[in-house]
Amino acid sequence: MGAGYHGGFGTTNGFRMAYKIGFLSNGYKEYTRNEIFGYLKGVTTISTKITTEIEEGNIGINVIGDELFNRYFTGGYKCAGIQVGNQIYIKRSATDFYSTIVHEGNHALEYINHIPQKDISSKSGEKRAFLAEQNFQKAKKIRIQFKSEKEIEDFIDKNY
Repeated sequence: MGAGYHGGFGTTNGFRMAYKIGFLSNGYKEYTRNEIFGYLKGVTTISTKITTEIEEGNIGINVIGDELFNRYFTGGYKCAGIQVGNQIYIKRSATDFYSTIVHEGNHALEYINHIPQKDISSKSGEKRAFLAEQNFQKAKKIRIQFKSEKEIEDFIDKNY
């Protein structure tokens, strides 16, 4: 398993991407754009920038059901979100929904800032996304997935 050039994880048409392995729930919640923007904006510099870029149409956000997500993205059953170019796709059942938006949104920010996809999808790219996510979780005072940078690095080494 891997992101980008690590393991060839991609869409069914072969497009490379970055993704986040995450927890999923059985219950589905509907999210509005205003609800998403309200939760993300003003929390961290990155979450605010992601929100602004979505509002301006530079990043697309797509919240989709599990069946479609799993059908379109090779290996999609393993992850909660995926970045493909300037688009982020979030599985509706993602337990850490907003954190996943920050993670994938960080990848999309890098993409629109002309960072090569192979760098976005690399282990260092995943680390940057997890750190942005962790900073958001701390600032929002919500469940923090990893207690330390070392835990993030170990998780990436094991899973990407």
